[in-house]
Amino acid sequence: MLGTLALAAWLHAQAPDAYRRGVQEDEALEWATFWAFALASAAYAVAARRAWRPERAWPWFFAGLAAFCAFVAGEEISWGQRLLGYRPPVYFLANNFQQELNLHNIVEGDLRKLAFLVVVLGYGAVLPLLVRVPAVARISDRVGIVPPPLAFVPAFAATGILYHLYPWSHTGEWAEAMLGLGLLCVGLREAGHGSGRRLAMAGAVVLALGFGTTQLWWAMTSDDPHRRELAEAERAALRQDLSTA
Repeated sequence: MLGTLALAAWLHAQAPDAYRRGVQEDEALEWATFWAFALASAAYAVAARRAWRPERAWPWFFAGLAAFCAFVAGEEISWGQRLLGYRPPVYFLANNFQQELNLHNIVEGDLRKLAFLVVVLGYGAVLPLLVRVPAVARISDRVGIVPPPLAFVPAFAATGILYHLYPWSHTGEWAEAMLGLGLLCVGLREAGHGSGRRLAMAGAVVLALGFGTTQLWWAMTSDDPHRRELAEAERAALRQDLSTA
């Protein structure tokens, strides 16, 4: 997570053109974020399976985190809209400023920011500290809430602070990637694969998948007239929205 922050700061200061290119739609950062959340979903699903015992309640907390990560992964790529080349319902064309099939660009900006901070700070930074209180720990264990390890608190806190301060354009894209990587690392740890070496490998795999998917995406779409037609239609719709705003 903190390595992602360092990379963002370096690119913004030393390679601004690469920074601007990397934060655009369908570029490496977006795809890396997708893969981080998708793999985190799988890791939490494995953690839920490992935690399940016939004599105990269903591990709803891990299952909920798996569903949350899967949802965010789908939102990140607008549920495959550009990948599959389909036209979203009229509601999203009319209310989503990016003309995309996703919910996060419909929600008001302040509410979206608050929701992000609640997740990243509430789950990643506050919860691990709260359960240090014995009474809270007993309640947490009784209802099945499992906090992240205390060692992850600084990284989650840094992610929340970065998002709140928003020092660069598209800072939110980097914060989302950091959150995805943080959830992936915690999920892998809960799934029984939490050694430092494996977590570092997971980060490298996410980065490689991000770059690799980007290259594959552009190779697949660069000469597709149907997708070019859809892109032109979206551009015209955006132009119309801006001219009537």
